[in-house]
Amino acid sequence: MTDRHLDPEHEGGPENGFQRAPAPPSGSKSRFGCLAATFVFLACAIFGFAVAASIRGNDDDAKQFTLDEGTQDGVSYKLVGEIDEQGERCLFLIRQGNVNTGGCDTTANEGLLGDRSIIFGQVPARAVSVRIPLSTGDLESADVEEKDGFRWYSIVVPSEVDLEDQPAFADADGRSV
Repeated sequence: MTDRHLDPEHEGGPENGFQRAPAPPSGSKSRFGCLAATFVFLACAIFGFAVAASIRGNDDDAKQFTLDEGTQDGVSYKLVGEIDEQGERCLFLIRQGNVNTGGCDTTANEGLLGDRSIIFGQVPARAVSVRIPLSTGDLESADVEEKDGFRWYSIVVPSEVDLEDQPAFADADGRSV
């Protein structure tokens, strides 16, 4: 007694509308084709990752410059200028060895230094003066500093005094920049 489902003679032939599929090629040719396709895929993937990494850049490519440093109320700080991999200039406050605040435009930044606050930011190219509105109602002036291609200002005020609004910049003729 034979089981028709296991008997190759009765699996269905041309009389039942079925035809046997051709046998796959034997030997190393079929394995080589799969292996070659796998290697081509891996090579393309590795090449793609390498190109993407070179376009994106690396954070280690950023150039840093210490622009100012000091100690206020026992707290050490540095103002650090950084040019990132896209060439953008940024200014950061490093307090006690850690990044505290900063930015990559002329927006003012504030950071605490013990019982004092430092207000700082970058200065536009044509500006020669900076006026900083404070929460006390005073309009404080700050010197424009330049070093290593960076232009910035910084003032130290009591910690209870806040920045009221963004600073105003003026050129040598007194016009707003």
